[in-house]
Amino acid sequence: MSRLKDLKHVVQIKDFFYSYDKTQENSNTQVKVFQNTVMECSTSGSLEDYMQQNLKSQTRLSMREVQLIARQILMGLKELHS
Repeated sequence: MSRLKDLKHVVQIKDFFYSYDKTQENSNTQVKVFQNTVMECSTSGSLEDYMQQNLKSQTRLSMREVQLIARQILMGLKELHS
């Protein structure tokens, strides 16, 4: 994971930890394990938020916006695979 540090187009994972939930039904005890991931804060919001905002306002993305979003996604993939 250290090689993924400081990538411009990839949201960084800052920490992760496990939490447990123990439940008992009848005579069976079940333990659920959850992995919690702490990621860097993205102050500009997520791509999903941006798309939902456009859907609600019934506006279409311009071709330029689509190109910029696709380019950022592809740059992130390139960084992850290099």
